Amino acid sequence: MSSRRAFVAGCAALAAVPTAASAADGALGRLDHSSWAVSDGAAAIAVFRKLGFSLTPKPKVQSDGALSTFAFFPDFTYLEIVETHSAEDKRWLASGANPEAAGGLVASCSATASALARRGIRMSVGKGAGFCYAAFPSDDGLLGNVFAYAHSKAASTQRSRSMHSRYVRHANGALGLREIWLAVPDLERAVVRFTNAGFPVIRRSIVVEPLRARGTVLAWGSHRIVLLQATGPIGPLGGPVADLGAHTVGVRLAADMTAARRVLRPFASEWRDALLVGPAQAKGGWIAFGPENSWTGEARSSPRVAGLGIAGRSIASNATRRSKASSRTRIS
Repeated sequence: MSSRRAFVAGCAALAAVPTAASAADGALGRLDHSSWAVSDGAAAIAVFRKLGFSLTPKPKVQSDGALSTFAFFPDFTYLEIVETHSAEDKRWLASGANPEAAGGLVASCSATASALARRGIRMSVGKGAGFCYAAFPSDDGLLGNVFAYAHSKAASTQRSRSMHSRYVRHANGALGLREIWLAVPDLERAVVRFTNAGFPVIRRSIVVEPLRARGTVLAWGSHRIVLLQATGPIGPLGGPVADLGAHTVGVRLAADMTAARRVLRPFASEWRDALLVGPAQAKGGWIAFGPENSWTGEARSSPRVAGLGIAGRSIASNATRRSKASSRTRIS
């Protein structure tokens, strides 16, 4: 198992959430965080600060030597910037893919695994220091991009809340994580797999013009997953995607758009009712900033896509990139 795709004991306390999972949440609770792998942490931190994010001042050293820096949001979701030292992870990054997974917060790991078992889907359950997790089979190239965890109510929770509250005000107006964008080689197959796992379809067919992709929007509790497939061989998601498998390509954040436009104007382009920061400006991924009650595929205005500084990049092939035989999961 790759160390970069192992759970790190004790990190869950940083994601303490004041409320438990609700009845409105899905099979994997609600979307809690997304991790962003980079090879140069200092450069990535400088870029994200220039984009207006308030980041934790000192990276957390993980058990595998990776360094994690966090952007916490007022709704207790967060982004994690992970400087990886794993050779496998660096092969993923060289191929243009993110080797990290997105985490969902649940009330009970065992109950989550039992609910999925009734759907015929196996999950493994484990424990760490102050948290438990439920992960899909390590060789599942689609569902392996997401996992679930629950944290304890130990004294460390209050300490982590205090730490969290110091870094939730962002100059770019970011208010919370709303969507995860996953590139998939076969959209129809991916939709079947995710819906069988308890992620219901919200919008069957959308087009994301800047990524030259078509997609389907699924619910993750009150949040969403956007599955995207390239519409051709040329473009940000083009190339031998089947060789790469599914991987996170971006996120959508709710934001105060006045603040977002003020800070992000030099880096972002207007796209529908959102601002879109491309991979050239965001260390390899896409970040959309949208109004609080707006979602991808449901914009109220017509598209207006400006130059994104990415000029039809294709994802390179890498026949030796690591397989899905290890679980891409990290709790932070």
